[in-house]
Amino acid sequence: MANKEQLALLKQGVVAWNTWREEHPDIKPDLSSPSFFSRVKLQGVQLPGVNLSGTDLSGTDLTGANLRGAHLQAALLQKANLYGADLQEADLSGAELSHTTLIAANLSQANLSQARLNLSQLQEANLSRADLSGVLIITSRLSQADLREANLSKATLHATTMEKAKLNQDNLSGATLSVSKLGWSDLSGADLGGIKVEGAILDHVNLSGANLMKASFSETNLLGADLRGANLYEATFKRSTLTQADLRGANMKKANFKTSVMDDVVNA
Repeated sequence: MANKEQLALLKQGVVAWNTWREEHPDIKPDLSSPSFFSRVKLQGVQLPGVNLSGTDLSGTDLTGANLRGAHLQAALLQKANLYGADLQEADLSGAELSHTTLIAANLSQANLSQARLNLSQLQEANLSRADLSGVLIITSRLSQADLREANLSKATLHATTMEKAKLNQDNLSGATLSVSKLGWSDLSGADLGGIKVEGAILDHVNLSGANLMKASFSETNLLGADLRGANLYEATFKRSTLTQADLRGANMKKANFKTSVMDDVVNA
């Protein structure tokens, strides 16, 4: 239950609230109100560790807000503006983040498991070591985002742009990737075991040392991909393009390339 006195204080404005937070840093605010925040302007507000679980934050302007370690489980954040916000170690599991702006936001080590991101903006966001297991990402933009060591197991990514993203050492096992763009992204050392990729563009992607055991690629563009030392055991490439791909040192035992284009492949 939200603290009514704290809600009343927040109504006085960001300056009054931030001053109170500086004077009472040990208090953990509880602002979990069903609709208090909808479309409120709270740029730069200090809300670290705050309880906002289940709260309706739709359309709220939280540009540059400090929400580090905040509890936002099942929160409604569609159309919210979190540009440059600090959400490190925040719990956003099951949150609704569709049409949300998270450009350059810090989401490192945050929990976004089972969250929904439809038509969201996450360009240059920091999602390193974040938990994105089971997340649903549709028609969103994550170009140049940092997802190093993130957990994307069983995630669904459709029509999403992730060009030049950093996905080193990620866990993408059992994930589904369709009609998405990951050109020039770094997936070196990532675990893509059992991933299903369909109609995606992965040209010049770095998959060196990655685990692709039993992965399925269908109608995927892997032009110039770096697959050196990758584990392709029982991986399947159907009607895909691997022209100029580098397969030196890769484990291709029982891999199936029969219907794919492999012109000028480096494999020596």
